[in-house]
Amino acid sequence: MGKKLLLALVMLLFSVPVLAEEMRVEELLEELYMEEHFEPMYAEGVVLVDSALYIRKKPFCDSDIVGKLYHGDGVFITGKCNGYYKINEDQYISEEYVYVSDKYSATGVFISENMKYLRINYMGRIDTKVSASSVTTGISMCFSGEIPVYAVVDGYAYFPRGKKDIFKLSVESFAELEPVGEKHDLLTAYRTTYSTGGKNVSRAHNIELVTAYIDGVVINPGKTFSFNGIAGSRSKSKGYQLAPAYQGEEVIQAYGGGVCQVSSTIYSAVRQCTGIAITERKPHSMRVGYLSEDFEATVNYNNVDFKFMNNYAFPVKLSVRAKDGVLLVKLYKCKDVERSKIWH
Repeated sequence: MGKKLLLALVMLLFSVPVLAEEMRVEELLEELYMEEHFEPMYAEGVVLVDSALYIRKKPFCDSDIVGKLYHGDGVFITGKCNGYYKINEDQYISEEYVYVSDKYSATGVFISENMKYLRINYMGRIDTKVSASSVTTGISMCFSGEIPVYAVVDGYAYFPRGKKDIFKLSVESFAELEPVGEKHDLLTAYRTTYSTGGKNVSRAHNIELVTAYIDGVVINPGKTFSFNGIAGSRSKSKGYQLAPAYQGEEVIQAYGGGVCQVSSTIYSAVRQCTGIAITERKPHSMRVGYLSEDFEATVNYNNVDFKFMNNYAFPVKLSVRAKDGVLLVKLYKCKDVERSKIWH
């Protein structure tokens, strides 16, 4: 009996390396298979299943399940293999249940024509300034505050800045990264920054004052938003202060100087929406420092306005907040309508 047990132990000891080697060979064959059949691609997809679609660790039906997706969930696809879409570093979903857009981007970010109709998929908050690198020009800039994010791919969040640049930042840099879905009803968002100290105190005051008039405004279907109509005149009696403003090719001191950054940030946000039509918009007579020419919209009470029409079948609501040097504009699909804030 003792000899049989000893023999069994010896055989087991020798078989462990063999089993380990067999598992390693199987993993290598799987990797080789994936390399041979892996097709790099960048696309946005929508899950079509009625119940749940399993996310698997490998592109095989018997691979470990690491999560679930539901009907209507958006996914960012980075590759294809063995009938499965790769959606993260080590995550795969069956291509049978996903509708994919036919527009790809070499940068790894889903991009539509002229970046006009990019959908904001996340809102992220960064508590301290961090450096982010541009995926189109190779430069880097510092960011903090709340940031609209187009996509999260391989641990990096991609977000807009200026006319053409898309920046990427490790998701580890975010204190919060909130997915934007139907339950949030967020259509678009945009963020700019402004100086609050020294000679910019009055300008910052004007920016923060005008947002109080616009924040929470609801635009019904078929109606047109007018910046001047909502904000009214920018006068001393309404609390506005003297700050730099453009007049032709000159910089002058004017009550309400700086409010154009608010109209420009609103424009930068709503221009991304397919259901919003810009009906009146004019760039500044000279370059501004906070946005490129294609993204800014000047306003001057009585003669230059910024307007857009709501072509959606539902009301939309503007959230315009300015605090501590961060100006954030969000446009929501509206449910609870406050009658006092409806813009006709």
